[in-house]
Amino acid sequence: MRLFYCFELPQEVRAQLYEIARPLRQAEARVTWVRPENFHVTLKFLGEVEPSAVDALKALGAQIAAKFPKSEITFDTVGAFPDLRRPRVLWIGSQQAPQVLFDLQASLERELTKMGFEAERHFAPHVTVGRVKDEHTARVGQFARLISQIAPFACHAQITHITLMESQLSPSGAIYTPVATWELT
Repeated sequence: MRLFYCFELPQEVRAQLYEIARPLRQAEARVTWVRPENFHVTLKFLGEVEPSAVDALKALGAQIAAKFPKSEITFDTVGAFPDLRRPRVLWIGSQQAPQVLFDLQASLERELTKMGFEAERHFAPHVTVGRVKDEHTARVGQFARLISQIAPFACHAQITHITLMESQLSPSGAIYTPVATWELT
């Protein structure tokens, strides 16, 4: 099973983020655009996991959710990983995400490392909106200009639960199925 932990977003927030990203879709570069129903904030990508490990991952999700309060994140910036000169992932993120989200992710990370999962280098709360498949400098260079033209925005989302999500890859994009969901306190 291909699994990850995430914050799911309400439908109205996903719709707002899709509209915010609309100018990016004008680029001539080859991009695989994420469908809005798949927008989420990844806490930890686990990769391929044996089905026998799912019960332990569920127990961990319940343990972590019980320790952290509900929160709110404000999406207010657009960017690219690794950077705008070589964009591979186009995202919408938060310049001032609440500390509780970082604390929750760090706690999850510590426990998963104890279980043998590789540690992440850096957590940056964001929603992936597209994956750039183009290497052509001129086409890829359009993203810096398009991002600079996006008007300032603030899209607020309540973070009320964490989800252990299964990701099945298909030719039409990933299909996400919740394995388990836990309410934050």
